[in-house]
Amino acid sequence: MDELIRLLRRLNDKIDRIEITLSEIGLNKIVLDEQKVFAKEGELEGKTYASTIDGGLIKQTRIPVCDFCGAKSEEFDACISCGKKLCNNCKILFENRIYCIDCLEEILPLTKQEYKVLVAIANKLRSLDEIAIVTKIKKDLIRECKKNLEKNGLISSKGFLFFKETDVLDKGLEAIAAYRQVYGSEEDVALFEEELMRLLNEKN
Repeated sequence: MDELIRLLRRLNDKIDRIEITLSEIGLNKIVLDEQKVFAKEGELEGKTYASTIDGGLIKQTRIPVCDFCGAKSEEFDACISCGKKLCNNCKILFENRIYCIDCLEEILPLTKQEYKVLVAIANKLRSLDEIAIVTKIKKDLIRECKKNLEKNGLISSKGFLFFKETDVLDKGLEAIAAYRQVYGSEEDVALFEEELMRLLNEKN
């Protein structure tokens, strides 16, 4: 790598001398043209050199950007599933692996309603009435959400009828942490969390 860097420096110096010489004798031929382009999906920063028809060179510098939001960054992580470059704001940690939102939703689909119900259950809300108050979701939809959460292994239910207890499993807690990055900044979720805190404080 050090040898390559030294070689590129010598090449740049040589090009600079040629440009000075051509300028002194009145020739304005472009020997080196520099271009900056955004890196494509999966590409990191780097430089490439290409020759032109008239014998000049084009140096192209790739500027790395997040493949998901397009933001520039000094550091990136890669989605373990699709390989997209992700900045700190776009990477999502689930089960100690990094995913983009698209791949997370593919391996663990969780609607916003299901997320709210899951968070409510994790905070020990058991009755449909309490969950409906804080989530602003109708009871029939809450029942459907709970079925999906149990089917995906995020919650477990034990007991019968009025003595039925629902608990959030470890995978469910990880899903809450991951999807907080997806839904956490949305206004209705922020209002839900405020209502949840208010109810919990009243109960205590």
